[in-house]
Amino acid sequence: MPSKIEVYASRTVQLNLGQKKCYEFYSVWPNNTIKYEEMDYRNGDKLTTHGLCACYAIIIHDAQNRRFWFMHITPRDYNIHSADYNVLTKKFDSEIPGLDKNNSIDVIVVRQDFNVALRELKSNRVEARINSIRTITPNATDSEGNPVTGLNLKLDLVFDPQLNTLIIMPQGCKEEVHSNIFPNVLPVIKFDKKRKPTLFQTNSAKSTRKFDEAKTQRPLPRKQIK
Repeated sequence: MPSKIEVYASRTVQLNLGQKKCYEFYSVWPNNTIKYEEMDYRNGDKLTTHGLCACYAIIIHDAQNRRFWFMHITPRDYNIHSADYNVLTKKFDSEIPGLDKNNSIDVIVVRQDFNVALRELKSNRVEARINSIRTITPNATDSEGNPVTGLNLKLDLVFDPQLNTLIIMPQGCKEEVHSNIFPNVLPVIKFDKKRKPTLFQTNSAKSTRKFDEAKTQRPLPRKQIK
């Protein structure tokens, strides 16, 4: 069954849906050497992080290659231009290429001004073309309706790359579900017990048309469905 892949503080996880592979990147002190490990990945796994307080998160989507990066940035990392940003451009081997000028990306920033992330991307020589970049700020209130901000606001995040959704769970406050956070994400179609296609999300008119056409077709016989 699908599970959650934890993104710890000062670490980055890259998920390649095309290759069905997942990698965790981290820096080793004192030289800030970048290391990585391949992680177990199962179809439907989600990326999650906990306790964002003084930290912030960045989620990047490379639509052309179906790659995602989930970065948990701490203030310490930000001050020294951490390996988290360097991971984006470093080519570790043929299976883990970094971003270059031939790639285009969309960027989501949680709990930080997107201009800070944009500055860091440029200062770390991320040459990929940025199609879009925006900040998602939770509208968190306590039980009495008072806003919760600053260090009093601690966030847990759950990102589902296949459903293209981000759940923000402010501790002690009501959770928020943000759908279709990235453009150019293909719809995820699954089959129920009666073998009827179920559309979980779509983010383009073209994808919607394809799905509408699929609904008019008869389902394949059970033995032909792999």
